Amino acid sequence: MSSTTAITTSSGGGLPNRLDTPTLDRESPGSCSRFPSTADMLTLVGKKYIRLYSASLSEELYPYAETMLSNSSQVDLDDIDERKFPEVQELEFVDCILEEGEMLYIPPKWWHYVRSLTTSFSVSFWWSKGEESSSAS
Repeated sequence: MSSTTAITTSSGGGLPNRLDTPTLDRESPGSCSRFPSTADMLTLVGKKYIRLYSASLSEELYPYAETMLSNSSQVDLDDIDERKFPEVQELEFVDCILEEGEMLYIPPKWWHYVRSLTTSFSVSFWWSKGEESSSAS
């Protein structure tokens, strides 16, 4: 069964429990960020939980004001401070489990939260105006 067919829409918290498993993933726990252009994420090894928020929800995800961090949210999605970020729990999102060999399309400027569920390694490809680049995580 392909996990990408199990994409669901939801609102509020409800992240899967954190697993005490060593990972190769370099994502910061709870971090949510966005690419300025179209992106694809290919999981080569392991399994990852991915949550996507629409680009239209940018203000509700409280991006940092600093230019260098403006593509990152101030919200720790693993431990949301409801007094500081009252609207985050109610935001709609799309989520899935991306397994080995599967690829996920991430629309331009959409926010993505990624957490390794097992030891994992993935490659992200993003491009704009015909240019391509990639990054391993």
